[in-house]
Parts: sequence; C-alpha cells; structure tokens
Amino acid sequence: MDLKSVDRKVVCGYLLGALAAVASLWAGVELGGAWQLAVLVWLSGAILGWVVGIVASPQANEKRDFLKYAKPASVLVAGYLVSKLEILFSRAVESKLAFTAVFLGHVLLFFIAFGLGMLFTYVGRRYA
Repeated sequence: MDLKSVDRKVVCGYLLGALAAVASLWAGVELGGAWQLAVLVWLSGAILGWVVGIVASPQANEKRDFLKYAKPASVLVAGYLVSKLEILFSRAVESKLAFTAVFLGHVLLFFIAFGLGMLFTYVGRRYA
C-alpha cells in the first residue's frame, strides 16, 4: 500500500488522532502525581483499545476464530472484570478519592487512550 492510495480523510484522521494522543498524554503527565502512572494508564487504555479495534474489525480469514472466542471473552468481561471495576470505583467514591482531579484525570486519560487505540486500529484495518 502506497501513500497515494490512502484516502486523505484517513490521513487527516490519523494526524488529528496523533495530536489528541500527544495532548492527552501531556495532560496526564501534568496532572500531578507520578508521571509514570499517567503513562501506564495511557498505555493500558491504548492497548485495550487496540485489542477491541482488532476484534471490532475482523478480516475475512479471522471471523470464524473471533466468533469462537467471543462468547467466553464476553462472559469474562461482563461477569468478572466489570464486577471488580465496580468494587474499585465504589471504594474510590467512599474514600472521596473519586472526586480528586488526579483520579478523574486518570480515568479520562484511560478512556481517551482507549478510544484512540480503538479508532486507529479499526480505521487502519477497514479503510487504510
């Protein structure tokens, strides 16, 4: 695939996404607290988004394998992981940690990185 065959809209989207990635990571580092934590939160969101982007855009030869693993993975995510996240967030709310700028910033940082990771992967697999 050469650059001339890539749609300009896709290239513009990647450039805007890269700008959003740099800005969000910079904002996360500037939140306060350990900058290493901000980087780990950002990377965790981006990698999880990457995986979800791959699952959301299977290639023709991957569809059968993805369907085989979709049910067990959805049970794991819906049942176990969501319940554990609910406990963590409940404790953060009880201890008033959830109302701090650093905590909220890290949550937003995770979801921004997740969205960017998913979009970059999905668009790359579908349109580029």
